[in-house]
Amino acid sequence: TLLVIRRFVSSTYGKGIVAIRDDEIAAELMSVNTRRLKMVAFMLSSGFAGLAGGLFAHILGYINPGSFTIMKSTECLVMVYLGGMGSLSGSVLSAVGFTLLLELLRPLELIKWVVVPFMLILLMLFRPEGLMGSRELSDLFPRLRAYHRTGRE
Repeated sequence: TLLVIRRFVSSTYGKGIVAIRDDEIAAELMSVNTRRLKMVAFMLSSGFAGLAGGLFAHILGYINPGSFTIMKSTECLVMVYLGGMGSLSGSVLSAVGFTLLLELLRPLELIKWVVVPFMLILLMLFRPEGLMGSRELSDLFPRLRAYHRTGRE
């Protein structure tokens, strides 16, 4: 999934999606087919959501609506916001770090759901763009660019 998302973002479609994100009217004026690109982005994200749901059901052995509580949605959103909305590597790092944090806070049971929103509030106050913002690991560590092929080279 990371490879597909990385290639999609660096493709012409991905640049069009970024243009729509920044300013939809300007993207439309620059002859970006916003309706089509929104549909492509929706289909790609739906496919990945279905894949994630299948893997989640495989781990649990069965699936029911009780598995998807508001806390599960909050966990996913915190993982994305913590790393940065514009950073793929930041989202991956924050997902790993946040999962480890939840496992460390497991003995606290209910108190962890006070700590997690508090951490999110602090993040929004002091670092609203997330920990990585829109930067990638290859921006912070230039030697990773050899392994991190994008359209910028």
